[in-house]
Amino acid sequence: MSIDILIIGAGMAGIACARRLVNRGLTPVLLDKGRGIGGRMATRRVTLDDAELRFDHGAQYVTAREAGFAEAVMSVPEAAAVWNDGAEYPHLVGLPGMSGLPRALAQGLDVRQGVEVTALRRRDAGWTVEAGDRRPAAGRAGRRGPSLAPCNGDRAAWPPVSAQRRRRPAPG
Repeated sequence: MSIDILIIGAGMAGIACARRLVNRGLTPVLLDKGRGIGGRMATRRVTLDDAELRFDHGAQYVTAREAGFAEAVMSVPEAAAVWNDGAEYPHLVGLPGMSGLPRALAQGLDVRQGVEVTALRRRDAGWTVEAGDRRPAAGRAGRRGPSLAPCNGDRAAWPPVSAQRRRRPAPG
């Protein structure tokens, strides 16, 4: 299987990175080791005496310090609400729980769950991504392989750094 842009992790940063790339006409694939997406934004369900209880653990809210992030979150109004607690920047909570926000933001993205990446290996014309005993992604022969695009949430680096041009500095 050949993938040109691969993002490891489907938490908020991975989803934001993928969304920016999709908005530029690219088709990234996200790999996540978990059963659900969202990273630290998780909602658990427990049944007690025939009643289902939901509770959030991990992030209690997200803070929208940058206009671009606030706009992205509020683009899915069914999945986010402003928590007016007097803070300088808006605190936003996911609906119906915190996991609702990343799920809504990931709609339409190619997210592959249950894939734990164990190694990244440079190979001839690109990279091989190993996941347990599987190799879910590799750059096509004769092409530069998957792009390396360092992402930090809404501050995704652009353009991607070509896997061939990225070199480690010589020790010295």
